[in-house]
Amino acid sequence: MKQVYLLSLACMLSTGAIAQQVIRGTVRDSLTKAPVPGATIRVVNGTGGVTANEKGEFELRVPANTQLRISSIGFETVQIPAAAVMRPIMLVTSAQTLQMPVVIGYGTRQRSGVTTSISSIDSRKLAPENNIVSDVGKALQGRVAGVFVASSSGAPGARRTSSYAGCNLPARNMPIR
Repeated sequence: MKQVYLLSLACMLSTGAIAQQVIRGTVRDSLTKAPVPGATIRVVNGTGGVTANEKGEFELRVPANTQLRISSIGFETVQIPAAAVMRPIMLVTSAQTLQMPVVIGYGTRQRSGVTTSISSIDSRKLAPENNIVSDVGKALQGRVAGVFVASSSGAPGARRTSSYAGCNLPARNMPIR
């Protein structure tokens, strides 16, 4: 009796394994045919999902006869059957227009949707012909509340200290993260 039970359990488990399939594919931009790294591939009405690598390639184990939803920032979301992943998946670019866009540390939002303090400066005011300073940090000082920039000496190219609202910022030529 124990052997019959184990045999039927093994049959049920193998049936579940057969119902799964491994999907391999590539996500590309329909306009440039370039790969779309970081595209998200998810199983519709399921729990599985992966992210495409730097070549736009992905591999995902999915149930048979399932739908995939492929999305990426700047592209329209596509929903296709998993069986259609034989050829590259082409994503169409999607232009979004925002009224008064605000770039924040982790995305872009409408100005009305941001609850923190925002300062705006017209880029023309930061142009070299409108400033007598040598870097953007000093050009922001006095125009944006809370920005303070100081040099350790008067020598050109000397190390500088920047702070915003009392928080010191690194004196490097790298973006703030």
